[in-house]
Amino acid sequence: LRSHFGTIRAAYERVGYQYSGFRRGLNPNGTPLDREQTIEALQALHQQHGRISLKLIKATPGMPGDGRIRSLFGSIAEAYEAAGLPVRPRVGRRRPTE
Repeated sequence: LRSHFGTIRAAYERVGYQYSGFRRGLNPNGTPLDREQTIEALQALHQQHGRISLKLIKATPGMPGDGRIRSLFGSIAEAYEAAGLPVRPRVGRRRPTE
């Protein structure tokens, strides 16, 4: 891709696609959502769907990415707690204890 077009933006423009980037969870002025705005977005998503999950967050345009949420709160579960949302216990693979 880079050897043919130089950048992803150039490749998209070549085929007539208006490239807007892949940044998520931005204010209209281009700044990332802050802690309070992220809490409000999580609460709104929960209210709209009656549930909350990382899969739902990732599938919703305008929501911050999971990396941004973790940087603001420490973990996804801590973000849910800060927003007053239910936190389900983790299931699945766990790291072995030493």
